[in-house]
Amino acid sequence: MVKRLDDVAGMKAADPSDILSQMAAFPDQLEWAQGLHLADITGINNVVICGVGGSAIAGDVITDLLTPTCKSAIITSRDVIMPGFASSDTLALVISYSGNTAESLNLYHDAMRRGCQIVVITSGGELEKLALKNSQPLLKVPTGNQPRASLGYLLGAAALALQRAGLCQPHRDMIAAVPRLRSYVQSVLAEVP
Repeated sequence: MVKRLDDVAGMKAADPSDILSQMAAFPDQLEWAQGLHLADITGINNVVICGVGGSAIAGDVITDLLTPTCKSAIITSRDVIMPGFASSDTLALVISYSGNTAESLNLYHDAMRRGCQIVVITSGGELEKLALKNSQPLLKVPTGNQPRASLGYLLGAAALALQRAGLCQPHRDMIAAVPRLRSYVQSVLAEVP
């Protein structure tokens, strides 16, 4: 157990999965999302962000931050079926870092049945295959992290989809916040006394 916050060696020894470094990369992950490309999405009246576990955190953040200012309702669903209102004017952002999460796959299939407009956000797996097979927008994030340590990638990709749907400008605002976030992260790193 680490007893002093300035014990860098102790902190690294207590963090074998290197989650601290992955979390410190949050500003870089958001900035990475600036390079993503997605065509405009039209005809959207509501948004369902579909995911579970670490992959759903992006939905929670977006829902909490943007509901007061967004032109359409946004909810996060951790269920296995879409909400009853989901239809052709629903943007379903299906997020699964691995691409193999059963709940996200179920939500994807239900969104397809309901005729929702779908954007898939994943690092690969079955969701990537389905998006490619069905010619749906795919925002592919880098592999190699734990889902909860990939929040910047997932959040940036989801924000881009909302912006391309014309619902709000979160992607632009998040990119503008990167320098401040980077400065803050640098001030709280383990190496800083």
